[in-house]
Amino acid sequence: MAKRKLIEVVCTLDDAGAGRQAGEWQELNQEALGRRAIPNGAQVWFPTAMEPELRDLADRESNCCQFLDIAVGHDDDRLRLTITSEAPEAAPIIEYLTGGSATVA
Repeated sequence: MAKRKLIEVVCTLDDAGAGRQAGEWQELNQEALGRRAIPNGAQVWFPTAMEPELRDLADRESNCCQFLDIAVGHDDDRLRLTITSEAPEAAPIIEYLTGGSATVA
């Protein structure tokens, strides 16, 4: 049987920093064009005009929560945010960061 890789689900921000960043995710997700659940995570689409803001927040989240795999890319005329993790314990965090319930976009 293959051993499962141990991934520690830890954020390096203090409580105040985590709270501020969580608020930024909530604000950002108000502009979401669609959401979709994918294996081990979720995808969310945004208007392309939000690229600088989305990339900045995704980079900061990647730095403090290294158990997440976060990518920003283009899908035609919109941005695609993909957040996944091999750690099952990360599922509620991914759900929060991507705005909750996922629907087909």
